[in-house]
This record gives sequence, structure tokens and C-alpha cells, in this order.
Amino acid sequence: MADAPETVDDGPLTPPAPSLRRVVVVVGPLIAAFLVLALLIVHPWHKRESGVGFGNLGAAPSYTLTDQNAKQVSSSAFNGKIQVVSFLFPFCTTYCPYTTHQLSVLEKRLADAGLADKVQFVAFNLAPADSGPSDLATYLSQYGVAPTDPHWSFLTGTQADVDAAVRGTFGVQYQKIPLDTGHPNGADAVPVQPNALAEAKHVNFDIVHNEVITIVGPDGVIRGAFDHVVDVTTNELYDTVTKLLAAS
Repeated sequence: MADAPETVDDGPLTPPAPSLRRVVVVVGPLIAAFLVLALLIVHPWHKRESGVGFGNLGAAPSYTLTDQNAKQVSSSAFNGKIQVVSFLFPFCTTYCPYTTHQLSVLEKRLADAGLADKVQFVAFNLAPADSGPSDLATYLSQYGVAPTDPHWSFLTGTQADVDAAVRGTFGVQYQKIPLDTGHPNGADAVPVQPNALAEAKHVNFDIVHNEVITIVGPDGVIRGAFDHVVDVTTNELYDTVTKLLAAS
């Protein structure tokens, strides 16, 4: 399959710097050091590379969770599709909006190539105790994704169920921390992305987490992951997905 032409996909959002959000300016130095170490310990399969050949890295998790439309979704519904998996916080004002925008651009490119029905965008809510389906729907709509889009599943559930999938299988670490009372985004924070939902909710906490996009093959096997997501282009993701489809 021929590669798609290069496109400009920066959009209206500013790419944040590739570092953990606000950790040092929000918490004390000792706690900050602990969080940085914990969140930088990623599994060996968190590789910064593109293309097919990530290998068999184990089965994706099995679960039943709730999507942005308050519908129960089983992981088995994605059998036979490539899954582009992200890990998002609906009140985020840094990495998550940028990642979501980039994935919405990827979806449009796949649709233009007639491949939309072969790919599912699966996102896990990293604040399940503090947000519900309506928040997830609002968040998606803010960054170019229709909540009723059948190719998107922004999933939430109990903390235990989300942890089992996110931490237990995908190996993504995340931590809830209070916002700096002096400045909602901390001094010298990474560029802030607009998030009307967060403003309306008057959120007083943040979620620091590994910034990862994971690729699951049509056979339900985790094939690999892109870390440092702000360095990953839509072209890389498109190339990886189309090559995996061609190899399936």
C-alpha cells in the first residue's frame, strides 16, 4: 500500500514539551522525585519507533467498561480491528488535548483512504472517580471528535477496572496530584491547551501519567507503543496502522 502524502497536522493546539506535567512545581521535591522515577519506569515495549515488527507483546486486556455515550462496551467488540489506544484525562490542559487532536487528524486520513472501519480509537479515562460519560463526550467534542462517532470509544468504569487494564496490562502509570494553589498550571509549566470543560468544572487536581499511544493488532495482540507522544507525527501513526493492516 502506498504511503499517504505528507500533511500538516499541527492544528490549533500547541505541542507541549515532552516532559511530565507540572510535577516539580506542584509537589514537594521528594514526592516529585518519587513520581518522576515511577512514571519514567516504562515497560521495555514502550519503544520510540514506527512500522510493523513490534512483535508479540502479549494479549490486550479483556474488559467491559462504559463509553462516552454511557453504553457498556466489551473489549471483544474490537476483535478484527487495529486499536489505537490512548490514555486521557478529560480535564487535562496539556498533553491529552494535543494527543486527541492528533488522533482525530489520523482518523480523517484513514477515512479518506477508506480504512476507517478497520481501526478503533480506544481511550481510557485516567480520572474514573472524578468524571463520567458526559464529561468524556464533552471532552471529545472539544477536540474534533463527535461523541457519537462509532470509531471512538472513550472508556471509563470503576477505579479497579480501569487500573486492571491501564496499569495491569498496558503498563501505563498515572497519579492524581493537587494543582499548585499559586497558579493553576504551575510556574514555567508546559504550554496550556484550552479546555472549557476543565474551566467549567473548576478542577483542582491533575493527573500525571506516561504519555503513550499503544497499538493493538487485529488479533488482539499488543504490537508496541509510541512514547513521548508529542514527538510522534500523524504520518508515523498512519504508516504504522496501514502497514499492520496490509500485513494482516
